[in-house]
Amino acid sequence: MSENPIGGRFLHTPAFRLLLNGQDTGRIVANDVMEASFTEQLGAISCFEFTLYDWDAVALRPRYSSPWDQNGVPLPLDADSGRTVPNFEPGAAVELYFGYVDEGELPLMLRGEVVSLNPSFPASGTPTCRVRALDAFARKLQKIHVEGNYDGTDRGIVDRLCTENQVTVSWAEPLEEGESRSNVVVDGTLYDQIATRAETYGYVVFSTATEEPGLLLAPPSAAGSEPAASLHWGRDLHDFTPALSTAAQVSEVVVRLADPDAEDQDRQREITRSFSDIGLDPSALGPGGSGLDAAVRGIREILKPDEALSEADAIKAADRRLRELAADLITGSGSTVGLPELRAGKMVRLSGMGARFEGNWRLTKTVHTLGASGYTTSFEARKEVLTS
Repeated sequence: MSENPIGGRFLHTPAFRLLLNGQDTGRIVANDVMEASFTEQLGAISCFEFTLYDWDAVALRPRYSSPWDQNGVPLPLDADSGRTVPNFEPGAAVELYFGYVDEGELPLMLRGEVVSLNPSFPASGTPTCRVRALDAFARKLQKIHVEGNYDGTDRGIVDRLCTENQVTVSWAEPLEEGESRSNVVVDGTLYDQIATRAETYGYVVFSTATEEPGLLLAPPSAAGSEPAASLHWGRDLHDFTPALSTAAQVSEVVVRLADPDAEDQDRQREITRSFSDIGLDPSALGPGGSGLDAAVRGIREILKPDEALSEADAIKAADRRLRELAADLITGSGSTVGLPELRAGKMVRLSGMGARFEGNWRLTKTVHTLGASGYTTSFEARKEVLTS
């Protein structure tokens, strides 16, 4: 329970709902769930886990890890309901809903596919069974192998791959597609091929939570979007550990390329880009700091990307690398009261920790956990240091 209001909300009664193959598992199963957690991370497939009390105290046998008798007959869930023990076997479809009873219908966190079942029979204490599920739609794309040679931009190749495999895909706009290429080799799972090409635009892969699931390729969250929550240390931000590091930073990125359309003497070219070209906030290290340039002056990184065949390609590659470096400049991890709206890619406003670390932070990983200690959300984040 949250003793203080979060944005005017008093969060009293956390709850979850678990569906197996489209059917509610019911009160008995819910009471046997000792802990449930949902993990979402940028660039990774979302997953959730739940741990079940795995012992029938009346029949004196495991319940969920082996839901049938020696003859394969499903075991009864109890003596009165007539229901059998649910079978959380790999491949089963499960859905997890997290939230607060006070706020009405619980929001869907993930539609998943069970991928593992891990029972534990300890020397002392009661047996448990941990079930793990991955995002069902992303899991489906992992099972599709694609290969061939394609012409076009990265976006065009993704669109063609999705069309060939009956996958609905949409892109955030606007988007600079880059140069078209010929005979691009494609070989791997459909999910990896889509994710890799989306990454060249700074986009990540989201599964759309609709009846007919599809993919949305977009930035982690829209530029200028409002924070999903405002958290203050000592009030609703339980703990937070930030880290500022310039150890891996550079003053500029140099891309070397061979331009096939240029004259012989101009074919070998260098494109140099710095943090000012991508809009790094001059006060990124703090309003009274000396700036990043003073810390990394003279340090260069040289890139020779195979895909850079023009000046536009080189600028795109350099800026992508600079954005990666900027994302690692100030990072942190913390925890707060359980808030279903805190999802990877969303923005949060953090305060109460001094001028250097207050501001907007992008969530890169969130873990929602509901167990004996209540509902909490832990997270990893990076401070927004770019002005555009």
